[in-house]
Amino acid sequence: APIVNTAVLGAFAKATGEIKLDILLDAIKEGVPAKPKENAQAAQDAYEKVVL
Repeated sequence: APIVNTAVLGAFAKATGEIKLDILLDAIKEGVPAKPKENAQAAQDAYEKVVL
């Protein structure tokens, strides 16, 4: 299962505009040792679901 914090980061990125999604996804894919693709997808899904 993805790490919950990666989804939270995706939501944070969308809500604040402080982190660009592509940069966040690259950082997750390069820096998360466990299931990087799944964690990047969780962040992207959360980003897309945030409604402002």
